[in-house]
Amino acid sequence: MDVRQIKPGTQMHLKWLAANGIVYNAYKNNSWADLDLSSVVGAHRCLVLLKIDKAALYAVQTRTNGDTADFTRGISISSAGAIDDYLLVLTDANGVIEWFTQAGIGQATTVTIIGYAFCLYSGAQVYSDNPSNTWTDVDLGVGQCLALLKVVAGGNTEIRARPDGETLFGAAATGCSQAQGLTNGKACYIIVPTDSLGIIEVIGQQSLVITLEGYVVDAVWESTQIANGDSSLAWSDVQISGKGAGLALIKATTTDNVGGVNGILRRNGDSVSSSVIGNFGLAPVGAGEQTAYALVMTDANGKFEEISTIGAANRIYTLLTFIPDP
Repeated sequence: MDVRQIKPGTQMHLKWLAANGIVYNAYKNNSWADLDLSSVVGAHRCLVLLKIDKAALYAVQTRTNGDTADFTRGISISSAGAIDDYLLVLTDANGVIEWFTQAGIGQATTVTIIGYAFCLYSGAQVYSDNPSNTWTDVDLGVGQCLALLKVVAGGNTEIRARPDGETLFGAAATGCSQAQGLTNGKACYIIVPTDSLGIIEVIGQQSLVITLEGYVVDAVWESTQIANGDSSLAWSDVQISGKGAGLALIKATTTDNVGGVNGILRRNGDSVSSSVIGNFGLAPVGAGEQTAYALVMTDANGKFEEISTIGAANRIYTLLTFIPDP
């Protein structure tokens, strides 16, 4: 297995950009093309947080340079609305990604790098089978980590992933560790935490080919409750005590069986109205307890903002890991 560590022996860190780096601001035609990010992130492999600005109803798709799969779902694809969005994508070893839009003539797209994180790279296939709508263990073989997975569908299916041993992740939950609406041959990226042994569980209705792409093994794992109460129908601050700027993995849970939470998380002070990596859905009527995972950037004071778009049901936020800005 080809494993490359960008910064051996060092704590995993996220690099925020003091002045956000705009890498593209023009009309982009509807075909896959390279987008070189190396002038900002350097000529090496890393996870990149992108902000996508667009004023029309089309999606922006991204993938690692050199990949040939058609990515139509997951955390590397923007929403199709005329709104700003955050994506997460892995570069190749030279700091290059590929991207695709269906924008019309004259519809400009702005791509801005918000930050980037060094990580390990695998490329190893870790699963190829049909889980037959049953939660199935998958050992990633690298120990406890935060894993970026590429999933290619062998039919019309969804993919959901969770740490081995999790029990509340129900069929109605959505977040950064799942993708719905995959069709035969189409692909997605998801990001999921493993258990302490590096094992996850996956579920789907058709055959799945899963590849371990980027992963973080030296994150500081914790289980700290940071919020417990009704979600807000207006943008509201959430404080992570003792943290500064960084990237937080949040476990969102609800025990409310009569409401719902469609949450959007964003860095405090940002203006985006969507975040593919930080959007989640929990507990529609009658669904019982639900759990989902979301990634959110924090400001220098460890704050992020939340809003629920469908209801003010109870939600509990637990911080699982935090990648700091050094």
